[in-house]
Amino acid sequence: MGLFKNTTDANTVVQLTQRDLLEAKYKNSRLNLLLVVVFTVINMIMLFLDSSSYFLFSASVPYFMTYFGLYFGGKFPAEMYADVVPEGHEFIGYGNGVVIVLTVIAALIVATYLLCWIFSNKKRVGWLIAALVMFSIDTVAMFFLSGFAIENILDIVFHVWVIIDLSRGISAYFKLKKLPAEEISVAEDGVVSEVVSDEVSELQPEAQDEDTAPVAEIAENSAKNSVEVSNDANFI
Repeated sequence: MGLFKNTTDANTVVQLTQRDLLEAKYKNSRLNLLLVVVFTVINMIMLFLDSSSYFLFSASVPYFMTYFGLYFGGKFPAEMYADVVPEGHEFIGYGNGVVIVLTVIAALIVATYLLCWIFSNKKRVGWLIAALVMFSIDTVAMFFLSGFAIENILDIVFHVWVIIDLSRGISAYFKLKKLPAEEISVAEDGVVSEVVSDEVSELQPEAQDEDTAPVAEIAENSAKNSVEVSNDANFI
């Protein structure tokens, strides 16, 4: 005898309407946008900690802005400048000013992505479109800054995937706007069933009245005929 009992009905089918599926795509796109913000911030912090770790799912422009700020500010170890500084010399850089300026620009870009995520809630798709445009520009900039090196292939793939996912979320929004009164519900096992709208149920009583109308008319004619027969009989 088992210790546990399965309370799930095997015949129960969880149905998702087309609206549910489209809303899930839109929410998923917003979630991925938030992940881009989070991992971009983490990568920027890693640069300040002089860590070689790098997380995918990150925007490239803010990362490179931070990197160039630290590099030209002379904040990296001496071996980072071995190719540009003669032996026996030290790379001074441009001081803290360039670090602050480029880091602030990078932070503003990340903040813009964050605003796009916040204000794209409640299906304000314009903000999600803005995020798509920004990330597309970021992808093009990544090619110019890092090239098509083999070690960058995963970063390129993730950039393309984010662009596709944001595009799907935007497309889902416009499909939601065009949904008809009747939706098609899709069950998890692949069964498709039609969801009857309230408008159809409101029309049902009218249909019933139309069906009963001929019966009432026949009964009325029968009553008239019986009255006429009785009148004829009385006359005779």
